[in-house]
Amino acid sequence: MWRSIHKLNKICTYVATVFLGIMVAAIFYQVVARYFFNSPPAWTEEISRYLQVWLVCLMAGPLIYSAEHLEIDVVFNIMSKKAQRRCDLVRHTISLIFSIVILYYGVLLNILKKPQASPALEISMAWIYWVVPIMAILIAINQITAIISVFKGKASKNE
Repeated sequence: MWRSIHKLNKICTYVATVFLGIMVAAIFYQVVARYFFNSPPAWTEEISRYLQVWLVCLMAGPLIYSAEHLEIDVVFNIMSKKAQRRCDLVRHTISLIFSIVILYYGVLLNILKKPQASPALEISMAWIYWVVPIMAILIAINQITAIISVFKGKASKNE
């Protein structure tokens, strides 16, 4: 199970890296077109925005898995190990519940946005909004992994 989750997170990281490369290339093309040809294409701004959203959402799960997400741990570090385990269990459980709520509303959002098309690329906004349920699934999978780790005694990244 751990290997498959690790592979899934690696795939997400690679896809996000490719999206970052495409985003940088599109923005570079837009800057060149604006300053040298005085005619920036509209699609470059739109594709870079959508790729950035996908990139951030795809990396949410892997960052939870590797415990590299942003957190304020001043109070956490002064707690006892037992209190740290409890705190970890509570925060991962709350995040898991929240990801399930995001999944539900993300699917509803996608159903509602299906007929809408993006202005410049003229693709269905469903392609853009699918990232919300995908992100929720990735977060849920990685939160379940974190909860199992807490039960196995790996309470925090500090251990």
